[in-house]
Amino acid sequence: MGDVDAEKLAAFYSELRGEAARTGGVPMTARHMDSLIRLAEANARIELRQHVTSKDIDNAIAVMLESFIQSQKHQVAEEIRKKFRRYLNSGPLGDQVCALLEKLFKKKVIQLQLSRPSKDVELAEVFLEISEAVRALEQNGLAVEDVSSLMGSPRVLQSFRLEGEPGDNVAKFRNLRDNAHTEDWAGSGRLLNLVIESTPFAEDRCSDAPDEAVVFSSLTDGSLLLKLDANGNEWEVFAEEPVSTLQKFRQVAVKFHKVRHQEKHSLYLRAVRKLEESGFAVAFLSGQNYGKLTHFERDLRDYHIPDELQVVYMQLPSQGCSQELKYRVPDEIPDIVPEQTVLEEQLPSASGHV
Repeated sequence: MGDVDAEKLAAFYSELRGEAARTGGVPMTARHMDSLIRLAEANARIELRQHVTSKDIDNAIAVMLESFIQSQKHQVAEEIRKKFRRYLNSGPLGDQVCALLEKLFKKKVIQLQLSRPSKDVELAEVFLEISEAVRALEQNGLAVEDVSSLMGSPRVLQSFRLEGEPGDNVAKFRNLRDNAHTEDWAGSGRLLNLVIESTPFAEDRCSDAPDEAVVFSSLTDGSLLLKLDANGNEWEVFAEEPVSTLQKFRQVAVKFHKVRHQEKHSLYLRAVRKLEESGFAVAFLSGQNYGKLTHFERDLRDYHIPDELQVVYMQLPSQGCSQELKYRVPDEIPDIVPEQTVLEEQLPSASGHV
């Protein structure tokens, strides 16, 4: 190991130790420095070399930093990850570009699935414009001096097909797995994709991390919390999601939209029955008072219900929950104070069958 590499290791160790002390995270020790050297030496041996190069140092630092970040509390980990991103991006540039393109394609697939939930999405119809890829590269701090030559490099084209000229902003990338179905990427269902994409650390997930669907399926039932506001898509999500996926959650807080669409009430009924089938019961119900009331009739009586509802579901024991669930609680604050609160008398009894 040369003097320059030794100084780089020492500088990294000093900088990370100071950051850990400042944020109150797990402290760096001398054993971390020893591990860094051993990782660099191991990387050199893998390539059948007897000497350590700058590449080995960079790989060792990236491995150590990622392991160190994962041992911290989430808030501390995110701060360290952003500040030390330059060390994490020390791998081959082609590999980083491929990992980023893969992530962008997955997002495109999810967007198409949500825009037309009743139809399947084939990878052959999913494309990514080069201008989007270049913008994402810049946002991720990747210094690409010659974008055109990189996009057309053999390493990238092993996994993606380029349509058009690399230097043209209207050129498109397509994933080579044209015949693969998007379920290969989708995991257990649409809800799994929503959970993965909404996690704060999803953007910074390393390319060699384990498959999210595999990790999700290994979780214990009732170990997750979910808050969902999907602007009307929540009905489709719950209606189509497998019971095995829903049972991973202990509590679900959801805003139900567009209650007024009576032509979709059969879908709404399937959604709430799927939640009941998954072992959920309503623990809290609140109507949004900034929208219009939806009118309906039952047993020759008129009822009104808010067009948007906030509901909290809880996994409950088999004996069920109380039939005396109150619609309003004393400390509930209206969304818009001057507006009138929906009265309990305008809704059917909580003990009745709606």
